[in-house]
Amino acid sequence: MKNVVLQPCANRDAKNHFQKTIKSSIGAQEVVIWGVKKNNKEKWDMLQEGDLVLFSANRRLFFAGAIVAKMASTPLAKVLWKVDDEDGQTWEYIYFMFESKAIDIDVVELNRIMGYKDNNNIQSFQIISDPSKVAAIRAIV
Repeated sequence: MKNVVLQPCANRDAKNHFQKTIKSSIGAQEVVIWGVKKNNKEKWDMLQEGDLVLFSANRRLFFAGAIVAKMASTPLAKVLWKVDDEDGQTWEYIYFMFESKAIDIDVVELNRIMGYKDNNNIQSFQIISDPSKVAAIRAIV
């Protein structure tokens, strides 16, 4: 069974990127694009075609998509998202999603599946690979 990927999307840059490369693309095209920075490369390396990505903000899972491809491209990331003023990096580790849709799930449901406290927030890019947790999460999406 494929993984579940948790993608936080609550800070200003993430919200702007979501608007630019996902929300504005829905309906215009079937594939949407997202990227992560160099500090997440090890996790990005684990991404596989078919992984379910769940975007979160404000204690809600609000968007889901299935990974269809990935690539590393600093030039493309700079065109799409520029460079982060704070650290000089860009979101060069890119993945493409298909079968994307808006969802509305309270993070508490995810926390209970994961065995976390109800008040846990998704604060980092995460890969969930435990088969029983992946199955339970996929069942609520």
